[in-house]
Amino acid sequence: MLFLDEPTGSLSPKAAKMVRDLIVNLTKNENRTVFINTHNLSEAEKLCSRVGILEKGRLIAIGKPSELRSLLQSDVITVFRFKKWDKQILDYFSTSSIEIANEDKERLSVTLKLENIEESTPIIIKDLSRLNIDITEVRHNRPDLEQVYLELVNGDNHHDEMEESK
Repeated sequence: MLFLDEPTGSLSPKAAKMVRDLIVNLTKNENRTVFINTHNLSEAEKLCSRVGILEKGRLIAIGKPSELRSLLQSDVITVFRFKKWDKQILDYFSTSSIEIANEDKERLSVTLKLENIEESTPIIIKDLSRLNIDITEVRHNRPDLEQVYLELVNGDNHHDEMEESK
């Protein structure tokens, strides 16, 4: 068992990669348990099979990174990019129950908030293909651990705290 406190803090990118590779080798190939204390949540997301989030000395959440990200599932957005802009794109979405969060005709894209992306995305692709609308990209933007942390720590009180500081 190995405990590391900010293992890549203040390291060059090359040295940090070497440390991350060493941690992966210890956990995967040598079956070692490594506890990492870090503020670098993107690194924790890449290296850790389970993550605990502490706030003021209290454990407020624990789980696999994917489980923690699913706490903000409603914050997942899906971006569809098209070969060319067509009026049928907006017509399709206006006749369905799909919420358009943003449309960007210059970038030939729409941003959607979908309830169930795994089921909805293939249906949308099939429907738009039937309308001869060429899709060039579909991207799901999911919350990362930093967003999860901020939501858990700030929660609904975040807006109140900001108001008080004015």
